[in-house]
Amino acid sequence: QVTARPVALAFVGMPDTAAAGSGEVDIRVRVADTRDDGVAGVGVRLTPLQTGATALKATTGGDGVASFAVTVPTEAGEYLFEASVPTLADLAPDTAALVVESGEAASLAIAGDDPLELQVGDTTRLTTSFTDAFGNPAAAMPITWVSSDEDVATVDGGLVEATGEGTASIL
Repeated sequence: QVTARPVALAFVGMPDTAAAGSGEVDIRVRVADTRDDGVAGVGVRLTPLQTGATALKATTGGDGVASFAVTVPTEAGEYLFEASVPTLADLAPDTAALVVESGEAASLAIAGDDPLELQVGDTTRLTTSFTDAFGNPAAAMPITWVSSDEDVATVDGGLVEATGEGTASIL
């Protein structure tokens, strides 16, 4: 019986992007011989290249593919992974990236939301920022601003204008 010699290692299944904290992604690495046939029974190590991350190990199946279930980080950013075969030093490792994107907006912060004292005709702009459930910056959502008393203050797109004397709340 002839045993195929592994000569190539490559990522063959990995999403380009994932939402922060969205669970697990399946990462697959294939080991092939000189005829590009998959090589079974090869131990593959998947190493996240971020500080403090733990390497995972799997063995290739009959198709030459090793599968890894990787938990998607909660912090948005680019995460690099290196696949290698520790027992074959001459087999070049492969690297791939997973871009973790912010999830949907879960929280709204308003800058300039402290009580304001304006003179009639003065304006100020309220600015907003959104974050996902993990504190990552998230895409802006539409906001409908409302004044509790337009005789005192109006608001349009976050721009507040004092229109008269008194007290008004901007919601």
